[in-house]
Amino acid sequence: MDQQQMSERLMQQMKIDETYVEPAWSANIDVPLLNLSLPRLPAQPVILLPELRLKSLLQNIAAYITSGKLMIVDESNTRFEVLRQFARECRVRNFFSTQKLSALNYEDNIFHLALTEPGLGTISHAEIVFPAYYRVLKPGGRLVFSAPLIGTFPAFFDLLEESLLTVYPQGCQEIMEAVYMNMDLDTMYATLQGCGFYVESSDIMNFEISFNDVAQQLFSTLVETQFLGYFQSFVRPAIDMRALLTRLVRSFHQYFEGVAVQMPMRIALISACKPS
Repeated sequence: MDQQQMSERLMQQMKIDETYVEPAWSANIDVPLLNLSLPRLPAQPVILLPELRLKSLLQNIAAYITSGKLMIVDESNTRFEVLRQFARECRVRNFFSTQKLSALNYEDNIFHLALTEPGLGTISHAEIVFPAYYRVLKPGGRLVFSAPLIGTFPAFFDLLEESLLTVYPQGCQEIMEAVYMNMDLDTMYATLQGCGFYVESSDIMNFEISFNDVAQQLFSTLVETQFLGYFQSFVRPAIDMRALLTRLVRSFHQYFEGVAVQMPMRIALISACKPS
């Protein structure tokens, strides 16, 4: 795919996000996360924004924060073109950087806040990603994030299990047990504590995102990056990843073709602090 095709694809995806995803996501996730984040921030905060995929969070930050510095970091720069358009609205200085999240190249103790909306792939490797955030946060700094809990997008996990039973039956049970463990709130608390954080507060948001059809749902940034992107964490030589992903997408079209799709969300909002 050349640069122009990629740009056109991202613009189409952005329209889907703006129409179906961002209104519900902004109200239920972005704004509550900022309400957890803003208390006790200094006048000119330095904020780390890993995995900033939806522009709604950037727009909400621009409405709340008028000075400081935003460091927007991801392992791929695919979304940067879209986000840069909206970063111009921010009165805060903003910088983009492509880095491995588990090996950030920033110095120790420089950020007041790490604010992120990670996908399942990151949550499944939180034990190696969260220590990187801990290192770069100042003493007293906070990691504030959202994380999908069991009950989120149940059709995805039902069809994932069905697809695994066909493509990788010998490992299906093990993988699904790991998936649901990663989506358990107590597991997240234990991981945070093991990385040195203490949990200040948390909340659970229950809401739905509606799509006119399954093609819009699967093409949205939310599904593509936070759920379909989860396959990258299945590092097992025995799994034909392409066959698994193809079967899952075909199953979605088979079950939901021609109907409006409701996507239930059950998302934890967590504020964790690095001790002073």
